[in-house]
Amino acid sequence: MERLAELSEIDYRQVSYVELGQTDASISTLSALCKGLEISLAELMNSDELK
Repeated sequence: MERLAELSEIDYRQVSYVELGQTDASISTLSALCKGLEISLAELMNSDELK
């Protein structure tokens, strides 16, 4: 989680809050996480887990 936060250039606590469902991620946070994961926002939104 800390590495993803570093790669995404966001605070690790924000990553934790999103992961635990304690907050809804903004588009900018999702975009930053996608950058860290090296995937597109479209790929994230098309995840089978969301269906």
